[in-house]
Amino acid sequence: MKKIIVFDTGPIISLTINNLLWVLDRLKEKFNGEFYITPAVYDELINKPLSTRKYKLEALQVLPYITKGTLKVYNNLAIIETAKQIEELANRAFEIDKNWVQIVHKGEIEAVATAISLSADAIGIDERTTRHLIEKPEKIAQHMEMTMHQKVFINWKNIETLKQMIGQLKVVRSVELI
Repeated sequence: MKKIIVFDTGPIISLTINNLLWVLDRLKEKFNGEFYITPAVYDELINKPLSTRKYKLEALQVLPYITKGTLKVYNNLAIIETAKQIEELANRAFEIDKNWVQIVHKGEIEAVATAISLSADAIGIDERTTRHLIEKPEKIAQHMEMTMHQKVFINWKNIETLKQMIGQLKVVRSVELI
């Protein structure tokens, strides 16, 4: 069975901004597996930046890595439903002042759902909240309480369901890739 890493937008952007995108080819060769991104990640990396001036250069730098297959877009409609479930559970897991706190967005959750679906060896993600959601959800509440100076209530039922869905997914940060 081929090894797999699914990437969120963050690590790819970090590599691009730090002029280290070339590392992906060598990393993929050494890893001897596949690197996937989701359609939402593709949209964040390529489509949106190409329609603006601000990040167009970065999008143009990433595009050849997709074109030549270093990064492959994994498009599977079944994953969208899993992503919706995870997003709903995560965004109804922490409450402040009787309001649910939205902690995740489509791109990162699609990447998590894809990693789960493909039984990926790891997910490449830099975003702290999503990393904590995968590794130790309690840290999200601790961080929110520290920064917002308010009590955070945790919906433990949703957290447990998320833990069951996510399983033992390994997280790899861009700095660890290098």
